[in-house]
Amino acid sequence: MCGISGFSDKNFFGDKEIILKFQKTLNHRGPDFTNYLEYKPLTLISNRLSILDLSNQGNQPMESSTQRYAIVYNGEIYNHIELRNSYLSNYKFSSKSDTETILELIEKFGIKKTCNLLDGMFAFALLDKVDNKLFLVRDRNGQKPLYYYKNNNSFVFSSEIKVFKHFPNFKNTISKIGEQLYLKFGYIHYPHTIYDEISKLDPKYLLELDLHNNNINFSEI
Repeated sequence: MCGISGFSDKNFFGDKEIILKFQKTLNHRGPDFTNYLEYKPLTLISNRLSILDLSNQGNQPMESSTQRYAIVYNGEIYNHIELRNSYLSNYKFSSKSDTETILELIEKFGIKKTCNLLDGMFAFALLDKVDNKLFLVRDRNGQKPLYYYKNNNSFVFSSEIKVFKHFPNFKNTISKIGEQLYLKFGYIHYPHTIYDEISKLDPKYLLELDLHNNNINFSEI
């Protein structure tokens, strides 16, 4: 279990206080290593729990070999060795982590085909520096959580809802729909959450954020 989070907002870019609060809030999910990557207006934050690769080479945020892509990732890809052998046999890996496998598959095949090759549980955020976009993805069964919040100027994402309370101007307005769903079913079905401002990404869906204009689009993986 790792914790991933981040935000895109030119007014708060480089705000170390926000970054530190995000990191501390998710430290219980990933106590082994925490770091962040800044690419204006976006900040990617990782709290890592080391499992497949205990070395520093598996740390996140991780960049692809061409540095086009950067990722923060929570999950485990069960077939990542098989994918390396089948599709990336000529590539010289620097780690044993499935994170690097995902990145290099995306370099070769793109994000949607890569997601269809992955057998596992995952949620990740991927920065594309060439197209200036951020992608959020959840696995088909939704085993790993991923929440997001958007207003006119800001976009925030995280593995856990309580992170959002540390972002400026977040209102914490209780969702009537979320409240009704919880009282009726005992849980809140995606995309709703207990807060009006926060949504939960649907399983097997891809959220695409344009970092130029803060517009988002959705598609299935």
